[in-house]
Amino acid sequence: MIYGGNIVVEKAQHVGQISPVLKWPMDKVYWVMPASGLILVWYSVMNIIDNYRKRNFH
Repeated sequence: MIYGGNIVVEKAQHVGQISPVLKWPMDKVYWVMPASGLILVWYSVMNIIDNYRKRNFH
């Protein structure tokens, strides 16, 4: 999601597309994809750490 999202953002920057209703540049809207990827990685790492700690305490 991070890598692919960055590709989509870069393509949207080159096209210069504007959202019809909000009048925002679409590359700003598409930043949700790499940001979501970072959040996904963060929670996955935290889950791995939590599972590791629980396993070592029992």
